[in-house]
Amino acid sequence: MRTIAFIFLSFLLSCGENAHFVDDGIVEPATFLELKNSNFVASSSPINLPVNMGTCSPNGSSIFLTASPASSILPSQVTCICSNGIVNCSNAPEGPFVIISSDFNFTGSITDPDGNSSNSTSFANVIPEVKFTNLPDINLSNQTNYSFSGICSDNLQTVNVSIGGINPTPQPICSGGIWSVIGMNLSSLSDGPVNAFADHTDLDGDMALQSNGSLIKDTVIPTVTISPTSLNISTINQSFFSVSGTCSENGQAVFVTVGGISPIIAPNCVGGIWNITGLNVSSLPDGPVTILADHNDSVGNSAVQASTGIIKDTTIPTVTIDTPATDISIANETSYSVSGTCSENAEVVNVLVGGIAPVPQPVCGSGVWSVSGLNVASLGEGSVTITADHDDAAGNSAIQAITSVT
Repeated sequence: MRTIAFIFLSFLLSCGENAHFVDDGIVEPATFLELKNSNFVASSSPINLPVNMGTCSPNGSSIFLTASPASSILPSQVTCICSNGIVNCSNAPEGPFVIISSDFNFTGSITDPDGNSSNSTSFANVIPEVKFTNLPDINLSNQTNYSFSGICSDNLQTVNVSIGGINPTPQPICSGGIWSVIGMNLSSLSDGPVNAFADHTDLDGDMALQSNGSLIKDTVIPTVTISPTSLNISTINQSFFSVSGTCSENGQAVFVTVGGISPIIAPNCVGGIWNITGLNVSSLPDGPVTILADHNDSVGNSAVQASTGIIKDTTIPTVTIDTPATDISIANETSYSVSGTCSENAEVVNVLVGGIAPVPQPVCGSGVWSVSGLNVASLGEGSVTITADHDDAAGNSAIQAITSVT
């Protein structure tokens, strides 16, 4: 009999701090069956911790949780109990608690009613996450086929999104940490600010912090023009060409090409106008040149392209005065005539006889020009200089023709 009692006492001592008895006489260690991740959100408002923060055994055990870093939750230590198999922290004597930062872990230990303790374990404060990463503005070209996307934390779980109150059907599913919506029709939304929302819940029902986005819907087409110009490209301006026009979107670029040549920096629309100066187009061949202007608004709507045509002509025109020119005498001084040749038909030849200009100036026709009936009686006796100047349509100037009469 004494031997049996000694064996039973030795068994009790061997159990030590790591065991206790339950009603069926079987030794059961105090343990956490599971400590579940939580989803506490930072807030200045004090809160009580939830009833269920995991599972445990046996009932009546004391559970001690310590937050790391300690500054993330105040107070940083929590005393819970094991009740009905769950870790119940709702009546923690240290509470209520203020969540300073949602980025923290809890380390926990459990002690049964007999004072036996288990090894420590830890669990994280994990909040499901959802965010927009691509949320473009809505314009005329994408309003019936709108696409957007984002990131998420819980694969195979739904992400509930809404753009201006319109929901995609079906809602996207988180896959590989991302979600996306393609081809959504938002044509029914009015132009103006649009709000976007994304929600995400994990398998345990924990909700992510809602992601909010803001965008603009703008389906008004911008405008751009090229100002009418009679200034073609010539030898004078081919290395420093200028062109301008109007535009509707102040602060937005106007993309201009002159015969395929673009300025290094596209001009911005300022006060409803755009302007380019100093563009070198000397590499263009002589002939027709097309000027194009494109303009987009801030949400991606494109103006109807503006286009106009000019001429590049770097051939120097020619002009001569027929010689010898007739001298001025008492017989012709009130009706003087002079003539010459020219290269640019339909272009003016500017003639001066001793500084007196005919009105109107002669026009080149069939390669010749002529002045008749010019009154030069006011000129003094002596040598008189006659000059002739001639420009082509592109603005190139002929070498001045000059001669003298008496």
